[in-house]
Amino acid sequence: MRKILLIVGLLFSISSAAQIVKGIDIIPGIDLREVDFSNSNLRGARLQEANLEDANLTNANMKWAELSRANLKNTIFINANLQNAKFDEAIIVDANFSGANLRGATWVDGSICKRGSIGRCVK
Repeated sequence: MRKILLIVGLLFSISSAAQIVKGIDIIPGIDLREVDFSNSNLRGARLQEANLEDANLTNANMKWAELSRANLKNTIFINANLQNAKFDEAIIVDANFSGANLRGATWVDGSICKRGSIGRCVK
């Protein structure tokens, strides 16, 4: 897994897992395959159309994150906070949402995940 820090749309390699990337705009369609964002604070990050295939977002805080039209194939969201995140038209294939909080998230079909959406979107 690669580790990177995102600052105002720029990428910097780092060795620490404690990234803080709140509310940042990412270049649409950016390639973030296999990046290790575990334990990161990505609250409000705008990752529209990003390629997050095989990325690790275990325990990440992604509350209010924008993931519309993102590639989330094999993405790991174990125990991530995804409350109110937006997944409109995202490609979600074999992603692992075990223990992830999806309450209030907008799912790929535009529906809102209800209370009890832990590990899956309850519509």
